Amino acid sequence: MRVTYRYQTSAGERVHTQGLASRDFHGNIATYEINAPGLVRCTSLTIAYRDRKIDFLRPVPDGGVRRLGWMQVYG
Repeated sequence: MRVTYRYQTSAGERVHTQGLASRDFHGNIATYEINAPGLVRCTSLTIAYRDRKIDFLRPVPDGGVRRLGWMQVYG
């Protein structure tokens, strides 16, 4: 699984990508953490699973996320 966090800082846009392996999951849950100095707002969060399905998520003001869509990759 690959997580890509795109965010804005006062100095401009930043991107952080991290892979999560099966050993990172405990009870089917993995925690993704990022140190984002100067964070102004999250632009998007993309989660790719085995390069097959990609979810596009965007944070909402209440602290949750809204699913913008997904894409199935074949091949």
